[in-house]
Amino acid sequence: MPISVDKAEHYNWGDDCDDCDDCDDCDGWHLVKSAALSVIQERVPPGCCEQSHKHEFAEQFFFVLNGQATLVADSVTHILNPQQGLHVPAGLVH
Repeated sequence: MPISVDKAEHYNWGDDCDDCDDCDDCDGWHLVKSAALSVIQERVPPGCCEQSHKHEFAEQFFFVLNGQATLVADSVTHILNPQQGLHVPAGLVH
């Protein structure tokens, strides 16, 4: 069955960010949620951020639909514009 944010499981995040104000209004939608694969669409308002962290086993791929994202991975800053993405391997601080 086709999936979109209209029908996907929704959650809010961002309330643990120390670097920005009022970032508890970030949204996430689980488009695919299984043991083998997770695909999440997120909405991150300008100026909001996530704490640096790493995943022991999970790899991530960040893909920008709209706007611009700054992603720091392994101490390298990447600017992602619409229709650009970045793969973050397991174990890499981002």
